[in-house]
Amino acid sequence: MVFPRLIPLLLVHGGRLEKSRRFGDWRYVGDVLNAIKIFNEKDVDELIVLDVDAARTGRGPDFALLEQLAGECFMPLAYGGGVESADTARRIMRLGIEKVVINGAAMRRPSLITEVSDVLGASSTVVSIDATMTRRGAVRFDHRTGAAVKKESIADRIDEVVAAGAGELVIQSRDRDGTLDGPDLALIREVTSSVSVPVVYGGGISSLADCEAVWSAGVSGVAAGSWFVFRGPHRAVVITYPRYDLITDAFERVAAAR
Repeated sequence: MVFPRLIPLLLVHGGRLEKSRRFGDWRYVGDVLNAIKIFNEKDVDELIVLDVDAARTGRGPDFALLEQLAGECFMPLAYGGGVESADTARRIMRLGIEKVVINGAAMRRPSLITEVSDVLGASSTVVSIDATMTRRGAVRFDHRTGAAVKKESIADRIDEVVAAGAGELVIQSRDRDGTLDGPDLALIREVTSSVSVPVVYGGGISSLADCEAVWSAGVSGVAAGSWFVFRGPHRAVVITYPRYDLITDAFERVAAAR
């Protein structure tokens, strides 16, 4: 049986839990360990933590923080940020983290995907692709330079990373990130048209209706940040998560419609 995946995606920025809007406009949310404790109580099945500074600053993962996260988290945990080698990925896994997410390093050196996959296995090797829509379709977005990589389409990039050994993809929409404006279904359709591995989509999610739309488009997992941490027009910080029966009801409606 296929189970729905609705995954909180937490961003560590400057050592703090923060949330972005279109990959910028950062807002402080709280302490990442405290957030994990709250999500533990809400019976979340899976969690993604991305340290957005680890790669940009070149410092690599904060292993002391990762050890704390792994010790506190009662659910499967995926971590990304500053993973530049298979040895680093192995060290992360030894802390008890189930999946390693690679983004910028895989863009600069695609062979890293194969090296990590050979060590961890494909199921634990996740490649994150930041994407934006242009007039010519979906293309990669380089979060380091702030520019679209126009010479390579999403479909081409997906073929490359899956062939290299990625067992799962996280596709993040730059255009919808933190907006709560709903998912980018055009982007999702381009991604799911030929992909052969599980896909997690993130960007713009604000309701279970949004999740249903994403699941209906063939994506196996939905990741969200702002939906789980902000409430009301003033974006008050309140960490929430839907009841599991409501999640399964939404997923069953999707399954029944197929």
